[in-house]
Amino acid sequence: MPVVPERPTLPQSRGLLRRRPPKRSTDGAIAARDRLEQREVRSYEVEHVLQLLHLDFHHGSRKVLTRSGAYVKPLLVGFIDDRSRFLCHAQWYTNEGSRELVHGLCQALQKVGLPRSLMTDNGSAMISGEFTAGLHHLGICTCPRYRTHHTSMGNRSTSGAASRGAFLPCSKARRASLSSN
Repeated sequence: MPVVPERPTLPQSRGLLRRRPPKRSTDGAIAARDRLEQREVRSYEVEHVLQLLHLDFHHGSRKVLTRSGAYVKPLLVGFIDDRSRFLCHAQWYTNEGSRELVHGLCQALQKVGLPRSLMTDNGSAMISGEFTAGLHHLGICTCPRYRTHHTSMGNRSTSGAASRGAFLPCSKARRASLSSN
């Protein structure tokens, strides 16, 4: 079996994240900040692809007009592999419910297969009985994470912002084609 080389990591000091001033300006605090910026912080790193998937809903930045004539903020559900950082599936919804979550998960599973475990932020749809029972039936372990912990949310939040930016030109082109008709 060929050995797969370790993937390159992106250090945080290359402008990907804001550089905050240290709370304390002591020599130890500055050295700790510099040491942390030299490496990528990942608390849940796993050894194999599809061993851990992250899922989360992200709120869109613009409101969209539904068929009923109401303006709503769309929600993007995304499934990201922890090892490869591959975005398995992302889809826009108008509601954050169990039905939408199960539909998005089914789409992701059809594309990449069954993961060993799934990490969520304990949203209401993610802790619902039918969703957790379905994961248990499929043999997928759930790994809840804390919503506000910066090391567990950083990579997913930045990828959510990038995906919203990627879908924005599509929506502008779609609006232009609808208005011309």
